[in-house]
Amino acid sequence: MSNELVYKNLTPEELSDFAVKTFGKNLPSDIEEILKIIKKDQKILEIGCGTGRIGNVLIGKGFDYTGLERYKNYFDYFKKRENNANLILSTFEDFDSEEKFDVILFSWTVIGDFNFETQKATLKKTYNLLNKGGFCILDNPSMNQKYNQTKHYEPTPFYFENWKKFLENLGFKCESKLYKTKTNRERELTILVK
Repeated sequence: MSNELVYKNLTPEELSDFAVKTFGKNLPSDIEEILKIIKKDQKILEIGCGTGRIGNVLIGKGFDYTGLERYKNYFDYFKKRENNANLILSTFEDFDSEEKFDVILFSWTVIGDFNFETQKATLKKTYNLLNKGGFCILDNPSMNQKYNQTKHYEPTPFYFENWKKFLENLGFKCESKLYKTKTNRERELTILVK
């Protein structure tokens, strides 16, 4: 997977800079959108928590947050900044939990890091990890926008319209919402309710 080469060579600081270019400074646009949907006391699992950009906003604010990260350099960076954070160094494929979650986040195009077949398995696993009434939030560029472009980065695009039937067949009630970032990019939030 060429994306793996990108993440292994992209420093936490460079990844943070990419986020600012995509979502803006201060309270980034994607976090604003997520905060409109989630509620305090919910048990949240963030897949690909990276440097803690979202986790830092949720930890200590009444959210029961767990971050899952596969790349040790980002995991260590996040852990150093949030020593008390509940973080797990693992891939989602290897993640095994008897716990159920109220919310599972695939923020900032994380679902695109999986190939098409793995995306299907990931969405099935997500359904099984959710409590009844729980939901999954996926954040991706809209069909009108390009994915971030850097050498060796080849995400597998995820667009709600292409996945709607599959998601409904899994048992999700689903909807999509477009929003503009502070850097004027159009993004799509896909919200899946179990």
